[in-house]
Amino acid sequence: MICNSTNYAELFQYIIYIPTFIFGLLFNMIALWVICCKLQKWTETTIYMTNLAVSDSLLLISLPFKMHSIRCPQAFDLKTCSFLTALYTINTYVSIYIVACISLDRYIAISHPFRATTLRSTMKAVIICGTIWILVVLCCGLTFALEDSVDNNGTLNNPKCFRRSDDVHEEIYVFVFIETIGFIIPLTIVTFCSFRIIRTLQQRKRWNPRTAVTERTIRVVTANLITFIICFTPVHVGMFVKFMKGTTNMNINLLFQFCVCIAATNCCFDGMFYYFATAEIRELYNNGNNIQTSWNVYNTD
Repeated sequence: MICNSTNYAELFQYIIYIPTFIFGLLFNMIALWVICCKLQKWTETTIYMTNLAVSDSLLLISLPFKMHSIRCPQAFDLKTCSFLTALYTINTYVSIYIVACISLDRYIAISHPFRATTLRSTMKAVIICGTIWILVVLCCGLTFALEDSVDNNGTLNNPKCFRRSDDVHEEIYVFVFIETIGFIIPLTIVTFCSFRIIRTLQQRKRWNPRTAVTERTIRVVTANLITFIICFTPVHVGMFVKFMKGTTNMNINLLFQFCVCIAATNCCFDGMFYYFATAEIRELYNNGNNIQTSWNVYNTD
């Protein structure tokens, strides 16, 4: 096993990953504890948040191995490397799509409350989450297979864990698939739903200026949108730059690794946002609030 000396770029990654791992895992564990042990009933929101917390936690578990591979790029054999890379990648895109589903579900509940009773249910939320997990696993497996097929031998003889694209040239159909399905579509969903929710709540606020819950919801929706854009846009823009310029440019590779670090911090922010959301939901239930469920959940974000 050959390990490199630590440089400033690697030191920066440690500075980002270590706090992200510690606080992200802590926040997500607290969120799961509140959802599973403190809430009195399961709703569409809590189902989505549980899946999001599980996905983020699995991604965070892969971070210590990712940090080890920074200094020792060939520390793991091919099978272990493939498993760890898949664990990281799968949970990144499961998280992206769960956030998109939360935004869509919130949009339906707030902007179309009368249709929400037929469009939303806990069973539908379970089915949607299960479908996301299955499709993302299949799509990531297909993408890895296509990447490996581009290599001369069909395998990576000297794997660099979590940095496959540094050694493998992606075909255009692989790149378009990742960018379109993995990011542009969920980004469009999150952006559209967030703006429509904010517009609806601002109109409601004009009818009742003293509604503090509405103002709080607007702030949380805005914060979620900004976090999603800041965390996931740079890494996918970086993919585009790498595809256009090639993988041999050292500066581009370093910039891309910086963007990957930023994307990982989303796990930390998710844990904070959805912990506070579940805490507020628990408070309403404990106070015996009898508001309709679709409004009870989303107006307390």
